[in-house]
Amino acid sequence: MRTNDKRIACFFAVVILSSFMGYAALATPRTVTDQVQPTYKYRGSQLQQTFAQPTPSDKNLMTDLSAGISQGLDTNPLLDSTHKADNYNQETLDMRYEYKLPDNKLGELNSRFGIDVLNINYYRINDVDVFDGTADINIDQKLSKDFTLSGGYVYETLWYPHDTTGTYFGNEVNVGFRQNLTKSIYQKAVYRLQFRNYLDNKVMLGNGTTNSDLRFDVRNIFRHEIGIYISEKVKARFINELLINNSNYQFLDFYDYDAYRTGCSLIAMFTKKFYGVAGFYYQRRWYISRTVSVGDYSQRDNLYTATGSLSYDFNKNVSMFVNYTHMENHSNEPLEQYVDTLYYGGFNYTF
Repeated sequence: MRTNDKRIACFFAVVILSSFMGYAALATPRTVTDQVQPTYKYRGSQLQQTFAQPTPSDKNLMTDLSAGISQGLDTNPLLDSTHKADNYNQETLDMRYEYKLPDNKLGELNSRFGIDVLNINYYRINDVDVFDGTADINIDQKLSKDFTLSGGYVYETLWYPHDTTGTYFGNEVNVGFRQNLTKSIYQKAVYRLQFRNYLDNKVMLGNGTTNSDLRFDVRNIFRHEIGIYISEKVKARFINELLINNSNYQFLDFYDYDAYRTGCSLIAMFTKKFYGVAGFYYQRRWYISRTVSVGDYSQRDNLYTATGSLSYDFNKNVSMFVNYTHMENHSNEPLEQYVDTLYYGGFNYTF
């Protein structure tokens, strides 16, 4: 465990300054989920939700329900030097609800809640099959027409059925805001505090032996986003994110690291039914005490990710999509270097 006051203070200083002037191995203990979150790797961009600006409604309850199925090719599921490719099936379920609460002295009050499910099954390399389910609830307090405060809670179950060392239950509390700087520019910032309880990953002590304690991680995540509506059909997003992970895993403080992630994406509607998104992201990860296998110095990773997606709406219920994701991790630890590309496509049904 570490003290992060200076890092947190510096990050907040940068975010606040930019906001109001106009603008986050060694082979045995490593799991795939510690390298890349399924949310980043598998989920396609939410094009319609990402592009649309919030619009008021007279309805107390609004719903947005969708389900998807897709087929994909993963050129390196294990994220290692073997580069054994495999096909996989992906199913998603997204249930979002918004309920308008009675207004108070501060202004409008709304609630948002929902459930997201992601299920991945590979044909041959079943160690990376994964089920990721989340349930969340958020309260939005509108203080003015351009400024909204938010707070919420998220429960997550991430399950690797064939490699349970990566399975965990997660709890998160978060607080943030959204501000419309102009009619076409907005900013969002959020702080997320996560607790992850691993179900089958025993703690390794500093001397290399294990005890009965299970791995427990605490994550602090700070994220800032700027969105610019360049035109009625084109939007750009810029994100900065700082992640600080602390774990009770004592051996080399194996899972203690800081990470900084930045990137941008461009969303375009070519017609009323045909739209796409392209993005590029960079993540720098600093391990606090984990040393590399080829020397006595700390591990450093640089992850580059490029994404692209196209979607076509056949009607108000059925859409087809194709996605592309390419990742390259450049590390001073040879065992952690990898290249991975995903090609996948499928159908979404909106209820």
